[in-house]
Amino acid sequence: MALPLIAASCGPKNDPAHTDNSGHSEQPGQQPALIYGVYSDTLPCADCPGILTELAILPDTTYRLSERKLGADGRPANSSLDRGVYSFPSNGHLKLTSRKEGHPEKMFEIGEKQFKSTEALGSQASADLTLDLKEEVKGKKNGEYVYYKTTPFNGHPTMVYSYVKGNDIHIGKAYLDVAPESERAIVAYYASQFNTGCEGEACTLAEALGMDEASMKTVANKWMPAETLHPKRADAQLALLFIMQNGNQYQVNYNVMGQDNSMMSATDVFILKDNQFTVEHKAQTAQGSKENKPSVKSEKKPSGRSKG
Repeated sequence: MALPLIAASCGPKNDPAHTDNSGHSEQPGQQPALIYGVYSDTLPCADCPGILTELAILPDTTYRLSERKLGADGRPANSSLDRGVYSFPSNGHLKLTSRKEGHPEKMFEIGEKQFKSTEALGSQASADLTLDLKEEVKGKKNGEYVYYKTTPFNGHPTMVYSYVKGNDIHIGKAYLDVAPESERAIVAYYASQFNTGCEGEACTLAEALGMDEASMKTVANKWMPAETLHPKRADAQLALLFIMQNGNQYQVNYNVMGQDNSMMSATDVFILKDNQFTVEHKAQTAQGSKENKPSVKSEKKPSGRSKG
């Protein structure tokens, strides 16, 4: 079940007959068919090794631009965050106008899933000035934007899901699209037990998996240990789901936020054997009573061999 797409109704109307798939409009003054989302890369810098740049283009005609200069050691030395509105001064170009008075405007050429800065860089004029699409906005849930990561999955560890109230929801869709059923069962297991940015019966992680509640429970029952399966806690919001694999061992780190906004961290470890997972280490799963809340991951290292 796919997330509802957001129509570009916040700005000038598009004429489908005059807009191609590359995001260029054939008629001046019309809004190109943008792919809303996060575009990022390292852009050249005149006095530093580079600038880590992340540009979020949102359907409400606003943008968010994060720029972090790299130090001599290659690590971000300082950062800046700018917000404002975007517009289309000419065919195939995007202009960023900051909310900050006196802040210089920025101009980009609109390409196929990328933006190219038009900023003059003198001797570095031949450098790569493009920002590539890394996360695509797929919809909204309870007022929060839902992003699907589009970059290729390059192996574990991987961030599957991330959401803190008041912020956007980020889902590793590229991973979910290639994950084997066993790993999709792990994701379905947590998605079927916690709220994952739900609005009514529609929940973001289930939609990213392409499953409904019944399908998630079916695949979870097939692969996961029966004693670990519990009913969903709608009042327990999944804030983070992170999977690490080492051979047939799968370590799952996850955070759960309660109704009082308290955050609890937990780690589960499963072993895959004979097409089913067994438990090596399991934190207490959140249920109705206070005695059965997820165990908080302690800062103090446990004695003996650590399970996570």
